[in-house]
Amino acid sequence: MAKIVGISGLSGSGKTSLIYKLIGILKEKGLTVAVIKHAVSGLKLGGKDTDKFISRKADCVAGIFGEGIMMYKREQVGLRDLLKKMDNYDIVLIEGFKYEEFPKIFILKGQGEKDEIEFLKHYKKDILGFAGKKDLNINNTFIKGPMFSYEGKPYIKYFDKNLPFFDRDDGEKIAEFIINEI
Repeated sequence: MAKIVGISGLSGSGKTSLIYKLIGILKEKGLTVAVIKHAVSGLKLGGKDTDKFISRKADCVAGIFGEGIMMYKREQVGLRDLLKKMDNYDIVLIEGFKYEEFPKIFILKGQGEKDEIEFLKHYKKDILGFAGKKDLNINNTFIKGPMFSYEGKPYIKYFDKNLPFFDRDDGEKIAEFIINEI
């Protein structure tokens, strides 16, 4: 059964960069890794011809290349349905889908953004840990620098102090957490 973990956060928080690092680290450890991306604005498959076929509303477009296949299939599929098809991988990393229920590591932008604070007020139950800039220290209940919310309140009040906090650039520690704790 696959371990499922989301890498969630606001746009521009570093989700894609972290997943890119994690794929390499987890593959080096001999694990099979699948990624599901919440592609709100669509997903480009690459070639001009492929994009033409998709824009023409083909029901399915597939490409075969040296080491695999890539397929675009026009159908309504929910996240849960897609996860069932990926059960044969060791780890499934999910980018985005912050409102869906599954274990997540939430990447903090660390600027006290209103949208980030509002999300954490209402949707933090599935968060297993946080990642952010290394000068944001949540476990010791203090934060270096001007880390206050848009309301002027200390950022710390939105966090469970028992959850781990990772430097978002430390893919090794985050990968170990995923392997050992999820």
